[in-house]
Amino acid sequence: MDWGTYRRLCDRGDVLSRHLLDATAGRLREAGECELADRLSALTAAAPIARPADHRGGPEADFFQVALGPQDARRVLAIVGAPRSPAANGGTPHAHRVVWQEYVDWIEGRHPRAGEGWADPEEQK
Repeated sequence: MDWGTYRRLCDRGDVLSRHLLDATAGRLREAGECELADRLSALTAAAPIARPADHRGGPEADFFQVALGPQDARRVLAIVGAPRSPAANGGTPHAHRVVWQEYVDWIEGRHPRAGEGWADPEEQK
């Protein structure tokens, strides 16, 4: 895959990083949403988006396409966005709330780039 395609895919509102998915799954488990947490964890057990041949990052730099329904996405956002004690694992970074809001906007068609089709990099060769 070329870098331009990779960047476009990773910039989509429905493509999230391993770090964010792992952190969110942990937060969901703490909130008792184990089934939803397991679904996010299953994503990171699958193959990530293919990378350019000269990409130097390890598994921590993986990105995955996420396909949650609007109701589940709003549940995730409510939990990730809920106030939390700073002592509880450092709280939830503001960036996590912002990314999940972008995801909700993307799947509900409110994101400025929503509706862009998923381009299969293999078809673009």
